[in-house]
Amino acid sequence: MKKLFLFTLLAAVLPLSAQSQSAPYRLIALGTLPGDFESVAFDINDPGQVVGRSTTSAAGCNVGECTAVLWENGTITDLGMLLPDDRYSAAHAINNQGEIVGLSGDRAVLWDNGTITDLGWLPGEDYASASGINERGQIIGSGGGGSPEDVEFKAPHAVLWDNGTITDLGILDTWFDASIGRLDFSHAYGINNRGQIVGVSTTSTGVHAVLWENGTITDLGTLRGDNYSHAFGINERGQIMGLSGMWADDCNAGECNAVLWENGTIMELGIPMTYYAMSSGINNRGQIVFTSRQSHVGFNRAVLWDNGTITDLGALADPGSGLGGAFGNNERGQIVGFDVFGAVLWTR
Repeated sequence: MKKLFLFTLLAAVLPLSAQSQSAPYRLIALGTLPGDFESVAFDINDPGQVVGRSTTSAAGCNVGECTAVLWENGTITDLGMLLPDDRYSAAHAINNQGEIVGLSGDRAVLWDNGTITDLGWLPGEDYASASGINERGQIIGSGGGGSPEDVEFKAPHAVLWDNGTITDLGILDTWFDASIGRLDFSHAYGINNRGQIVGVSTTSTGVHAVLWENGTITDLGTLRGDNYSHAFGINERGQIMGLSGMWADDCNAGECNAVLWENGTIMELGIPMTYYAMSSGINNRGQIVFTSRQSHVGFNRAVLWDNGTITDLGALADPGSGLGGAFGNNERGQIVGFDVFGAVLWTR
């Protein structure tokens, strides 16, 4: 592994949303590996360790090489790849013990104390990715096999890695979309220390946010009139955050609404939410972070929702530059994500 001392950049905070009554955040640019052009931070634990990826090309991972990284105490660490010919790795989540999960190439992996471990996949699968890990070491993600045109195609299903055992979490039902055809997939994105897992699954009427608990999968539903919802995070209180909209609409244009599920009720948070895989988080204080895009504004913004107050977190760049998003938060209220300068940390 290679390490580089990182000189962080502190910047003045841009004006926050008029709706916000909270104190300003400091923005810290986390930087990239030496010679890289871009980085993204996906998660932060309570001790303040941040994980994500760094990219060799300004054109992104499709052109350059992406490498999983850890930021800690002003140092950026290259977490490496599982196989010598892998060109892509990314660290998606980290628990308070410093255990990190994500993917390398087409395999779900765990980084722990400098060692990278292949988490494996189920029979019939040939790719997997890990998206979350709790304090018990339970890991969630998804896996599948082949491509849709293949006879042996296995649509991606949510999976749980627990104490050496891999479990297919299954789907609610198969959905027949008029424009696409048969759909039968699921993905897991959030897990708490009680082992409750949230994500998304096809149903008989659309694609809905779901909760997996004690071997049972529950449809969390949508806002009235919608046929699409997606759950990204769950805290220890069982509060679940995500989005709701129409499957045919483009969430990137602001057509999906941020929502909170609590005690069997879904509540609209009053602001559009942009879809990104592993795109948001909720801590035990009920603070929710995500990326919002309003079609009339035309650019993505990192947003904090806190007990009904919506805060535009700002960016190191001019807001008009059109790029920014929040991906994860911890119990200290620190938030990570990206803007045009790369991976950033918002902190008090």
